[in-house]
Amino acid sequence: MNGVKVVSLTVTTNGSGVASVETPDTISGEILKIVYDKGTVNAGTTVVTKCKQVLTGSVSEQIDSYDINGGSAIRYPVVALLGAAAGDNKWGRFFVHDILTVSVSGGALSKTCTVQIYYR
Repeated sequence: MNGVKVVSLTVTTNGSGVASVETPDTISGEILKIVYDKGTVNAGTTVVTKCKQVLTGSVSEQIDSYDINGGSAIRYPVVALLGAAAGDNKWGRFFVHDILTVSVSGGALSKTCTVQIYYR
């Protein structure tokens, strides 16, 4: 896994079933995959991964969204390339230079899951 890095985030919901965690450092490169470990989640719980721009602090581009209550999963997020037609090689990977935020909504209180982001 030459050059591949991984950041692991533990997400614990509060009394309202929501949470938000940021990567400790800026992620710079190509997002390869996101691994979701269901942990103790036992209700419909959507985990959303987005970019938080380093300079402005605004949360913008969504990289992935997954209902982790469906079970642990490995996902390979891609983005449609502008101007590509169906049948073309129209998918590309996310390239980022941002803090990534992982937010949870709709969960039960005090439940924990883990999200691992692989990039290079």
